[in-house]
Amino acid sequence: KTTGVIYENGLHWKSILDTPINMSVKTLLFEDDATAASKDLQDVSTSLGINYKLSIKEAAVVYQTIGRDYIGVIANPVIQETVKEVTSRYNAEDMILKRSDVKADITELLIVRLATRGIIVESVNIINFDFSEEFTKAIEAKVVAVQKVLEAENKLRQIEVEARQAEQVAKGEAAAAIARAEGQASANKIV
Repeated sequence: KTTGVIYENGLHWKSILDTPINMSVKTLLFEDDATAASKDLQDVSTSLGINYKLSIKEAAVVYQTIGRDYIGVIANPVIQETVKEVTSRYNAEDMILKRSDVKADITELLIVRLATRGIIVESVNIINFDFSEEFTKAIEAKVVAVQKVLEAENKLRQIEVEARQAEQVAKGEAAAAIARAEGQASANKIV
C-alpha cells in the first residue's frame, strides 16, 4: 500500500508495514521514433532524444496513476502526436532547412504536454530526419542540378571577363599601332 508520502534524500523512519518505492528524479534520456506526413505529403521518420526527469512533487501521483514505466506509457503517445502535429506544418524540404524551428516547435509542445503528467522536459534533440528513398533521390538530383547551373553561370562570367580582357588588349594594341603609325608618319615628314 502506498500512502503517497514523498521523502527527501536522507534517513527517515518507516513502519514495518511501509514498503518504499524508489522513483528516480535524476535526468534521464528517452529516445523514440515517430513517423508522420509533411505538409507536402512526404513520409518523414523523426528520431528524437528527450532529456527528462520526474517532478518530485508529482512522483507519488505518477506512481499511483501510471506506475514505474510512466515515460513509456505517457511519452510515446505524446511524442507521436506532437511530431505529427508539427511535421504537418512544414514541407519536407523546409524541415531540413528550418530544423531549428521544427525542434523549437516540438520542444514547446512536449514541455507543455508532459508537464501536465509530472514529467519535466529539460531538452529535446532531433537525432535524425529520414525521408522516403524517392524523395531523398529527388533532393539529391535537385542539388546536383543547382550546382550545375551555378557552374555554368560561373563559366559564363569567366567567358565574359575574358572577352572584356581581350577587348581591352585589342584596344590597347590598336592604340599602340596608331601611335606607332603616327610616329612613323611624323618621322617621314621630317625626313
